[in-house]
Amino acid sequence: MIRRSHCGVALLALLAAQWTATADVEMRNVVVCVLEPHVGAIAEPTAVPIIKPLIDLVAPRAAAHVPPGAPITFEWGASKALDVTVMIFPGTEIVDDNPARVFYQLPAGTTSATLPCVNGCGDFAQLGFAALPPGEYVWYVVGNFGSGDRCSQERRLTIACPADLDNDGDFANGLTGDGAVTIEDLLSFLVGFEAGNVLVDLDNGTNTGTPDNAVDINDLLFFLVRFEAGC
Repeated sequence: MIRRSHCGVALLALLAAQWTATADVEMRNVVVCVLEPHVGAIAEPTAVPIIKPLIDLVAPRAAAHVPPGAPITFEWGASKALDVTVMIFPGTEIVDDNPARVFYQLPAGTTSATLPCVNGCGDFAQLGFAALPPGEYVWYVVGNFGSGDRCSQERRLTIACPADLDNDGDFANGLTGDGAVTIEDLLSFLVGFEAGNVLVDLDNGTNTGTPDNAVDINDLLFFLVRFEAGC
């Protein structure tokens, strides 16, 4: 849940708690953003559906799979928005008050945002901008055009499990993940670990999945914990 103690983030959560944005792109190449108050929300005039141009998403591609710990650049097409907000939610469905990351109100003309992020991450950075942990995510972009918000379509994104190394257990064939953590991953890891091969350089001792160009006990411990857990 969003921490209410952060005033800017609390405002974002309050808005999310009062309104739900829905999109329909079945009939035409546009997004229909409809604001519908939840039960118990502050009374507002009945919202009227507004047809708004689509903000095109560029990257990552739909249903992309990204290696664990790798930087991710979210890109979208140029528009005349006064500012843009990138919303990233855990899981396969959007839960309005539980984003994983929010690049809030990025300046006009911005067409990309990268995780992990140190500078230029948007307002209300209290949500944090470290790399996303392994799992499934849904993301989209909202542009503020003054007269209303214009929404992009949604895209799914998967961050691979760091213990999903190989699909056949033969390190000599190279490492190819298969979306599952099995004995093949363990066998390939052990061969790579014994050889000191940096392909199994998974962690630097911080338990964050940050490689350090060395293969040591930290990599072994990091792998075993995730192997035992299935990630």
